[in-house]
Parts: sequence; structure tokens; C-alpha cells
Amino acid sequence: MNWKWIYLLSFICVVGLLLYFSGTQDEARGNSVTRNGQSHLEGVKDGRSSDHVQAPDFTLESLTGRKLSLSGFRGRYVLLNMWASWCGPCKQEAPHLVQIDQAFQDTQLMVIGVNMTSQELNLSDVRAFVEKHNFSFPILLDKDGSVMDLYHVIGIPTTYLLDPKGRVIQKFRGVITLEKITETLDGKVAK
Repeated sequence: MNWKWIYLLSFICVVGLLLYFSGTQDEARGNSVTRNGQSHLEGVKDGRSSDHVQAPDFTLESLTGRKLSLSGFRGRYVLLNMWASWCGPCKQEAPHLVQIDQAFQDTQLMVIGVNMTSQELNLSDVRAFVEKHNFSFPILLDKDGSVMDLYHVIGIPTTYLLDPKGRVIQKFRGVITLEKITETLDGKVAK
């Protein structure tokens, strides 16, 4: 058998084991797991959610040192964006997030950034990224990776659009734009 095939099969087995055990850890930690062992968000695919799945609540420290909970934003639409400073697509998306935040500034839409701090080299990279891109919306720090696990973030950027009751309207993987958000909201939030 060719060594290339052996390496490929070994890689597939390792990835399979990692995926299996990551689900088991979520279950053991009680990360928003239902009776059948599935996460509430596991069934939310990319695109619109017709199931009105409740987004799991969490509390994180912000970049300014305040503790903020997702549930504290109930009553408003929330654009929950998960990112890291080293991520190429996150760098491409940053100007779009600023544009979305500015376009919906005086409305019921709130942009919240969740930095995957557990995946960062240091906090100064996060601060530099926020300053470089002029983020004025809250930046929450997922220092232990709990929100990343809770929301099953595999790739970044990943963004959830939530309704005022905290239910998932749509999940986006990859770069989001003002056009995508405006189209998704379809007049629900006046600009």
C-alpha cells in the first residue's frame, strides 16, 4: 500500500476521533444539550432557521472589562459575530461589520463581536485588531473556548442573527456584508 494512502487514512481517523470526542465533551459539560444528546444549535444549518431555535445564553468579559450576557440584549435583534485576529476572512469581514454597525446604529439591531480568545496568541493582538478596524460595538472575550463549543464554531467567521426573543433567524459561515443582513432582515428593522 502506498504511504500517501496510509497517511490519508490516518488523518481521516484522527479527524473522526476528534469530532466524536468533541461532541462527547459538550455532553459532559452540559453545553446546551437536549435529551437526545444534540445541541440546540447543532441542527441550525447555514441559512435561515425555520425552527426558531433559542440561542444559548452566555456571560463573557468584554474588552473593556465589563461582564455582559447575551440575554441582556433581549428585545433587540442581535448580530453575533465570532472571529479571531489572525483569521484572513475575519480581516476581510471587519469593514463590513463596521458598515453594518453604522447603518443600523439608531435601530434595534445590535452588533456583538465574540473574539475566540482561546485561539489567540495574546490579547494585544485582539486590541490591535479592534483599533485598526475601528470597532465601536461590544467585543466579548471567549477566553476558555466555552462559547466556541456552545455554538459549535468550527470555522470563522461564523455569525448568528438573532431575533428580539433570542431565537436564531439565520446562521452565516464566512464573510457577511451589509447587503446580506439587509436582505435577511427584509424590512424588519428600519435603517
